[in-house]
Amino acid sequence: MKRIGLMCLVAALPALCLHNTTQAAVIDSDDASAAVYADGWDNFDDGSINTDGLGGWVLGGAAVDGTTIDITSSLGLGGGSGAIDSAGVSFKIHDASGGFVDLFRFIDPAGLNAGETLALDIAVNYRGGYKGIDLRSDAGDATIFNFNIGGDDYAVSQAATGNGSIGNDYSNDTVFHIEFTQTSLVGGTWSITRSGGIADYDTGTYTGRAKSFKLYSGSQGSFGEDAMYVNNLVITPEPASIALLGLGALAMLKRRNG
Repeated sequence: MKRIGLMCLVAALPALCLHNTTQAAVIDSDDASAAVYADGWDNFDDGSINTDGLGGWVLGGAAVDGTTIDITSSLGLGGGSGAIDSAGVSFKIHDASGGFVDLFRFIDPAGLNAGETLALDIAVNYRGGYKGIDLRSDAGDATIFNFNIGGDDYAVSQAATGNGSIGNDYSNDTVFHIEFTQTSLVGGTWSITRSGGIADYDTGTYTGRAKSFKLYSGSQGSFGEDAMYVNNLVITPEPASIALLGLGALAMLKRRNG
């Protein structure tokens, strides 16, 4: 009977781990289809699903709802596939006046914990002006990673490792899935997976604890295909920790059953 019980637990572990992963795989998330954004994208709107995780948006740098920022489909890029839309919409960032716009999002209460990952999607077409994302630390909001789209290139800077161009080949259908994994409270890894017209993958490290990020766009003019679209913000725990729970339960049962 003891052996049968052990065999049953072994057989059940994959399903148990899958169930736990499903239940615990998201600490917090937000996307442009959340109900709070139905009337636009105003100061401190927060469509996230949990209170501890993503804080509300802070809009700066001449942001004007419906002009420099908007909630609309990334199909507005022209050649793009709209792949990052949720329920047909994404966050659009584009300063058509030739100035600039900055948007900030903080990670509550103190930043990413060790083992947690922040992920988001960015879609672009043309590379006029400049646009991108800064990851900022809990030490004076210093930039610890930058990904910039401009000057006919896609480039990482201010990271610990992996700085430089990640490839400047152009496609009018360009999506970047960006992940920041806090491996300890003093550093982590970043990765950029490119899809759409061109497939590519790049990774490196950053130094510091991720506390916030800044999205920015500027000097594009009125050309709509120069906009940047962002969506699908997610904070997840380390997947391995869930599997370890199952392995721990198995080890305990083995000890009890001799």
